[in-house]
Amino acid sequence: MAPALAQPFHIIAHRGASAYAPENTMAAFRKAADMGAPEVETDVCFTRDEKVLLFHDRTLDRTTDGSGSPADYTLAELKELDAGSWLDPRDHPDFDWATDYSGERLITLDELLTEFGETFTYHVEIKAGTEGLVDAAIASIRRHGLVDRV
Repeated sequence: MAPALAQPFHIIAHRGASAYAPENTMAAFRKAADMGAPEVETDVCFTRDEKVLLFHDRTLDRTTDGSGSPADYTLAELKELDAGSWLDPRDHPDFDWATDYSGERLITLDELLTEFGETFTYHVEIKAGTEGLVDAAIASIRRHGLVDRV
């Protein structure tokens, strides 16, 4: 039995279970749910067509086969990118999943909340400097009836 931890203590799956599946993808959040994570953290930014995308970096280069800012692309264009093949297993032998998620796609906040609903408590990091992003994220959260889970 695991030792008891002082309360409050939170276990939060960072960008989903990002040590086990590509960060901020549906696979990472499914893995977090499978592992019993009660809370998840994600980052959001706008696409060119002002959809609320789960994405951490300023550019697509590190975690997809795209380049440049997510804000330069529509959601449809971003959905064509591979967000699951970016980690070369030769460079990171500790990440066994590196070749298991080829073709994994980027997702929106709406997609995350639709699939997982009340499964998690959500920590949503709003990337600074994007007018309207806070309102759009709040609108998504309200549409899903999850104001008390964020």
